[in-house]
This record gives sequence, structure tokens and C-alpha cells, in this order.
Amino acid sequence: MVYKGEKLIQGTPNDKKLLEFYRNLKKKISKNSKKLEDTLEETSQTIKYENGRMGYVDGLYDGIEVSHKPRGFESLKDIEEFDPKYGRGIVTSFEDYEGYFYRNFDTKKKIFTFNHGFANDLPKWVEDVKVPLVQGKGIPTQAYFTLRQMKLLNIAEGEIQMVKMSQIQNLDTAAFIHQVTGGKIIRNFDSVDILAAPSNEYMKTVMTQAGYEAMSGRITGKGIYQTVKQLKTGKFSLNPKFNGSYEAFMKEYGLSWDSKLYIDYNIEVKVKYVK
Repeated sequence: MVYKGEKLIQGTPNDKKLLEFYRNLKKKISKNSKKLEDTLEETSQTIKYENGRMGYVDGLYDGIEVSHKPRGFESLKDIEEFDPKYGRGIVTSFEDYEGYFYRNFDTKKKIFTFNHGFANDLPKWVEDVKVPLVQGKGIPTQAYFTLRQMKLLNIAEGEIQMVKMSQIQNLDTAAFIHQVTGGKIIRNFDSVDILAAPSNEYMKTVMTQAGYEAMSGRITGKGIYQTVKQLKTGKFSLNPKFNGSYEAFMKEYGLSWDSKLYIDYNIEVKVKYVK
């Protein structure tokens, strides 16, 4: 099925995925009293977002007001912290959730850092926005609050020169590295196109909406290798789509309990202001 040039789904008439797609489409229309056109538009934009193909949305960044507490996130609070390594930072947390976001900006080096955070128990979307990224859904939660933190940090237009993601423990990214390196234990990652990792799309979404383009990325820092079994013992969080199942995670990426994944490294991305 194609809508406005965007392939939404493909398969044979009896394909289970195709039948499930149409069932969900029908459910969305009846549940929300939406027109077919509106539902298809929302589905198309969601697919573009998930595949990292959403371009700059005019007015989205400007429409985020730091004083506004979106519906469902009324308990949010911001605490200013200083990290000698990464500069002035903002920790945004919520009384109703364990989730939080910690971002920093080094005014001398012009580096914006995704320090760390936890989003698994947070709603995926902030719906109460002036300008949505995806019609009918809003702005992804991580993207919304990171853009909001940029404003709280008083970052000037075009001031960021590099983006840093520290102490990466995202297991989807670890599995991506395992795949592109053939499962080998290596220490030089120059050949790894880390920007191609699907799990980096949220970072690219944030920077695109702030007016930047990611130019190049590299893995830095001294990470460690751990087996999937060790990661499970350490209770590392999985992508919510796996519902906590390491078996499903391993099946998705062709891993075993003994597969060694690289974690606790940094990613540095050079960006260019293009707005």
C-alpha cells in the first residue's frame, strides 16, 4: 500500500502483517473517529520518523515554551547541575515516572552532550504541543524535552558544533556494532558508520528540529565488551518492543548468550547549522 509516494506496507493478500496493518488502521479510525485520509497521513509521517526521514518542521522548535508543562508531564522539574567534563547541565525529571533526561552544553568547546537518561517508563509522545512532528501524535518525548533543555541552557542559534552521547548502553546500538564488525573484538572503530545505527535516529531528530545536520560521527572513549548473558545479569534495559525478553532481542539480531557486545563508549557527531 502506497500513500503519497510513501510505502506503508507490502505483502500478499493473506500476509499476516498486511492483515494486522489493516486491522490496526480500522481500529484507529473507529476509536478516534478519524477520517481515512487523516489516519493515513499520521501513519505515513510515523513511518518517516521511524526511518529517520523526517525533515525540519518549521515552527516546531520555536513553539516549545520552557514554562509550559505539557499534559501528562505536569510533575516535571528542572535542576541545574554542572559537570566539570561536559559543562552546565539540566536534569529534567518527573515525580510520576522514573524517567529523566540529563543534557549539558560546554560553552567553550561548543559541545552539546546527551549525558544520560532513562525513558522506558515515560509516554512515548508529548501530545500537548503547538507544532507536532507527526500529525495526531505530537513530538517524541526524548526529542521534546531535549529541545526544551537546549532552550533552558540558553544555547544561541547555530552555536553547537559537536554533539556527544556519553557512556552508551543502548543494546540496539551494541547489536548494530556487533553486526557490522562481524562479531569480532576490535578496538579501532573508524570503519563503523555509527550514524547508520537506527537507535541514533532520536539524536538526529533532535538536531534536525534545532536546525542542524549531522555531518560525521565516530566512536570514542574506552568501552567494554560484555556477553549478552552478563548484560542480562546486569539488568541492562532492552528496547520496549522486546517486552523485556532477551530471547526476542537475540533473535532479532542473530545473537547468542555468549555474543560479546560493546558498551560504555561515547559517540561524537560533528554538526552543521543549516536552518
